[in-house]
Amino acid sequence: GGPIGLEVASQRSERISGLVIGNTWAWPAETRMIRFFSRLMSSRPMQRLILRRNLFIAPAMKRTIEGDITDAEFEHYAAVAPTPDHRRGIAEFPRQIRAAAPFLAELETRILDRFADTPMLLIWGTKDPVFKAILPGWQRRFPHADVVRLDTASHYLQEDEPAAIADAIATAYAPIRT
Repeated sequence: GGPIGLEVASQRSERISGLVIGNTWAWPAETRMIRFFSRLMSSRPMQRLILRRNLFIAPAMKRTIEGDITDAEFEHYAAVAPTPDHRRGIAEFPRQIRAAAPFLAELETRILDRFADTPMLLIWGTKDPVFKAILPGWQRRFPHADVVRLDTASHYLQEDEPAAIADAIATAYAPIRT
């Protein structure tokens, strides 16, 4: 979601007064973990599990939520991709981590140019097994960004720490509000 959202934001940068980034990236895969994830999840056996068993939602999502999520809340996520046909985009995502390297390189250049002076808040779930290694890349690229580390949150930080996220955004952008 991050590269897609940042692509849209970069195309309309004049409308952006601040950015909130959480557990994502916007450049070609740098870490071994991300490249390994892309290769593994693009393999035929994993693709079958994603399509037939909804692997990214169940069990992967449930295992990466640190907080409590009700069955009803979980079913909301599962309902997004109820059939293999609905999961084709989800299944394509891991392959695109490597295949989209030219797009991601262009995106990186654009966001560095267009958001160099834009207030930025990086909210990071430090228990995220994949994205915990990505935060230093953001800090290198945007050294002025404010960072909020959520030590009790994993990949689905919005489920793990919704109040902390809301508070961080309200605090960071209170001076911008009009």
